[in-house]
Amino acid sequence: MGKISELFRKNIGLAFFLLILAVSVFIFIAVILQTQNILVQADENEGLSSVKIAAGMIDGNMLESIGPGDENTTAYKSLQTDLNQLRSANPNIRHIYTMKRINGTIVFAVDADYGSRTSSVQGARIGETYTNVTPALMKGFYAPVTGAGFTTDEWGTVLSSFAPVYNQRGEVVGVVGVDLDAGILSSRMTMLKNMYILVLLAIFVVAVSVAAFTASMQKEAYRALRENEEYLNTIMQSIQAGVLIIDAETHIITDANPKALSLIGAKKEDVAGKTCHAFVCPAETGNCPVTDLEETVDNEERILLDINGRKIPIIKSVNRITLGKKKMLIESFVDISERKKMEEQNAQLIKDLETANSELKDFAYIVSHDLKAPLRAIGSLSQWLYSDYKDKFDDDGKTQLDLLVNRVQRMQNLIEGILEYSRVGRVREEKEPVRLDAVIPDIIDSLSLPPHIAVTIDPQLPVIAYEKTRIRQVFANLIGNAAKYMDKPAGEIHVGCKPDGSFWKFSVADNGPGIDSRHYEKIFQIFQTLQPRDHIESTGIGLSIVKKIVEMNGGKIWVESEVGKGSIFYFTVPISGISDEGSP
Repeated sequence: MGKISELFRKNIGLAFFLLILAVSVFIFIAVILQTQNILVQADENEGLSSVKIAAGMIDGNMLESIGPGDENTTAYKSLQTDLNQLRSANPNIRHIYTMKRINGTIVFAVDADYGSRTSSVQGARIGETYTNVTPALMKGFYAPVTGAGFTTDEWGTVLSSFAPVYNQRGEVVGVVGVDLDAGILSSRMTMLKNMYILVLLAIFVVAVSVAAFTASMQKEAYRALRENEEYLNTIMQSIQAGVLIIDAETHIITDANPKALSLIGAKKEDVAGKTCHAFVCPAETGNCPVTDLEETVDNEERILLDINGRKIPIIKSVNRITLGKKKMLIESFVDISERKKMEEQNAQLIKDLETANSELKDFAYIVSHDLKAPLRAIGSLSQWLYSDYKDKFDDDGKTQLDLLVNRVQRMQNLIEGILEYSRVGRVREEKEPVRLDAVIPDIIDSLSLPPHIAVTIDPQLPVIAYEKTRIRQVFANLIGNAAKYMDKPAGEIHVGCKPDGSFWKFSVADNGPGIDSRHYEKIFQIFQTLQPRDHIESTGIGLSIVKKIVEMNGGKIWVESEVGKGSIFYFTVPISGISDEGSP
């Protein structure tokens, strides 16, 4: 130890040299670490901010709706366009994509279009499994998160950030991922390590080089930060939701985007520097759910006050971020005034509908009791006259009396038809499995068809989920009409069925007189008949009831006909998925 001290005393230059070398190396290492932290923190903040902005711009309902094979749909292309715009706005984004979790497996949903960069891989397709699942990716389904450090794979070195994507109901439907290109940072750090070796060998030259390089790196880091600020400012300017940036401790607004200023109706200088509760959620002053109660605010309804004190309903989300060591809040909100108006209109429509239904019930009661009673009295009187005094009338009197009896019966049938039409949809039965193989023969027997009319049925008719009474009405009306209007001495009626996509397509065909095409719509209108009622007795309500029943159960009905050769009435029934060995 004494010899070493003596050596340093005799060689002051060496001691000074070693001291300068040690100080230079220490300072250089400290600066490298500081610069690395600045760059890493900048990338982490950029990644987290970018993925939050991406999550806010992506339409969760569209993302939820797409599946494998939907690459050419409007929803897919719209989502991919949004991703491409975000990627184009920031050159540091290497990849941007969305994923879903299906049966515990992470799969790609919509990926950005990488066809414009030959050095990048092609975009993933919907349903393609993602194998490199990290803890950060799994956390991204619950909250915005940045991966722990850079990762390197066949696609390069990146810093990954993830954030959940919500649908309109506030449910997580997927995750959006943003990969920042870390190649530039990695090359810089490699250069710094090489410089460290040179410092150990170059003494004072290295010290000077370190100082110059440190200044250059710090300038580059601040330049990157300025670029990030400009990028975020560009996003803030273009995003269509109102955004306020707030100091989490003081609740002071530090920045606001144009959409927020437009909703508030003020300039930035009139908003910045004021507390957020002056405009957003004034009722929560001193009792902030986020900072005071440690709660989360995510897609919740709140109130925004504009500069004139007008209350505007909004949907608001709040995210916590840290800029440097300062805790900040990003509040994003959307004006839902129009939606509220629609909800009020819908509520009024429902109220009006309930009133109409109530009036319809009252009308049905009046028809059933107040109109049918005098008709029954007239009917009884006409029957009494017919039975006791018919022989006292001349031929014209008898004709008029017959006409009176028939008109009373027609009026009673018409009232019954109106009541039945009003009950369809108002009086509902529980749907149950209906085995048509057994029901249709029973309907035919109950109709007591004339002997010159033959009815045939397709074998193995399906079992459907339907109101049993209503499906009997449908077939009874169609088969009964075919028989009523039959003009052939050998009438033929056929009931058929075949699958048609997600529906059963039923048909009732006859060889009757047929229907002119100009009457195809008219026959389904209430009280409409094609022949005089004195020729063939009809209320004109039967097909209206059939149409109402079919459409209320998710189907449709139409007719195809050729005059003189017959008609075919078609109607559809949704396939219920009921297992049936006899289904075609």
